[in-house]
Amino acid sequence: MSESIDSHKRQTLMLGVAQAVMHWARYHPNSIAIEIDGDCTTYRKLAIIASRIADIIPTIESGNTIYILVRDKTLFLASIVAVLSKGGSAGILNPETDTHWLCRTIKHSQAPLAIVDDDDLGEKLKGDISVSDVGNLDLSKASSLTTCIKRAPNDRWGIIYTSGTTGNPKGVERSDHSVLMELVGWIIELGLTRSSRFYIGRPLFYTGGLVLAFSTILVGGCIISPREHTSAILSNISRQNRLTHCFLLPNQAALLAESGLSVMLDLILTMGAPISPDQKKRIITQLDCQYIESWGNSEGLGTITDPADIETRPESIGRPFVGDHMLVVDDTGCELSPGKIGYLAGIADSAMTEYHCNRKKTEKVFIGEVLISEDIASMDTYGYFYLKGRVSRRILRGSMPVFLDEIENELKRCKDVVDACVVAIADHVEGEIPVALVVFSDCISIRLDLFLECFNKCRAAEAQLAKVLSAREIPRNINGKPDYIAVKKMFE
Repeated sequence: MSESIDSHKRQTLMLGVAQAVMHWARYHPNSIAIEIDGDCTTYRKLAIIASRIADIIPTIESGNTIYILVRDKTLFLASIVAVLSKGGSAGILNPETDTHWLCRTIKHSQAPLAIVDDDDLGEKLKGDISVSDVGNLDLSKASSLTTCIKRAPNDRWGIIYTSGTTGNPKGVERSDHSVLMELVGWIIELGLTRSSRFYIGRPLFYTGGLVLAFSTILVGGCIISPREHTSAILSNISRQNRLTHCFLLPNQAALLAESGLSVMLDLILTMGAPISPDQKKRIITQLDCQYIESWGNSEGLGTITDPADIETRPESIGRPFVGDHMLVVDDTGCELSPGKIGYLAGIADSAMTEYHCNRKKTEKVFIGEVLISEDIASMDTYGYFYLKGRVSRRILRGSMPVFLDEIENELKRCKDVVDACVVAIADHVEGEIPVALVVFSDCISIRLDLFLECFNKCRAAEAQLAKVLSAREIPRNINGKPDYIAVKKMFE
């Protein structure tokens, strides 16, 4: 009997995001869990909302995926807590994604239920799946706080869908242990505590926003995440009550630095896109705060810089998170020596289990326990990593490989360049050639032919731009990232 009890204890996780919400609701009920446009939700209220959602969800078979397509950020977090507390798996989808793709994805997964907070979206999904609408919850009918079903480390926590930067979004299956280890990693690296006030300027259904929000919840801190981020909104919030942490895309941080607005914050974190050393330094100088960059993917791998790295290794995307082993490998998965360029890979407790309904893709990215990413990088002799670009952002010009992100970063270093996007277009002689859309400072007039000649002067032939166009802003997709298809069309 004692052996059976000991075995049960070893197989049960006592800590997770659902347990954390219920814990803080009991012991710090009036602490603010999330603030949205001045509307504050305490941990007690968040737990009540999650419990009410759990009440209206039909019985879930252990491990069944419940898809969550919820725009309201408080209801979104509460829906995940509700699903996890009942033993289910949370399918995290972007409700702004094309409805036909959403319906196809949900139908293919054979999930029993979707949670929505939008009547129109709910109606569109009803033909393919049962729908629970949490948009108009009656909290007066909430029962006592839900009791969380005990979960095991290898239970499927959820399916996190990638942003689709490299193609169609992929469903990344993560276990409870995987997600918990990632949250712990962020807590350690960022020094999160119950006093943390973390501004998240990205939607929470993207991996970055999701894990940072739940890392903050795990320690009982406060998330501040407006319905729509602007530099002015961030400035106003920070001046009312100083922020300890702030997460933005690089272009959002650059716009904030250029705005001249007063911002009261301790540390700014960027990830989700490349950023040049000059942009990093401008952010630090203009915002008078510490700066950290992180590279990461939904599959659970990541690197992170320290604030001092801006002086010693400004080009680096940092080191592994504590406890992880990151490396650079060749096409066969063999580790490469420092300085060699290959695929960024790693072994991490936070690594995904598999791609949902895609065994072939899963087998392609795992070699043993090593998870191989779609990013090309190198490592120096001290174990710090340097990103070259995504596989999808590498082209062959003639027979020479060219990394579009490297050219883009060089452009962003140029005087009077505010933003830039480099894409490749077809060429009947060289196969593919790089071209650039550039946003220049408002106060200057630029002759594009002279700018192009000057930029190309000291560059290798294969890395020279074939053409430059100017624009007032870079087109962006619903993820807030450059819309490469739209930019390409400008050169047709």
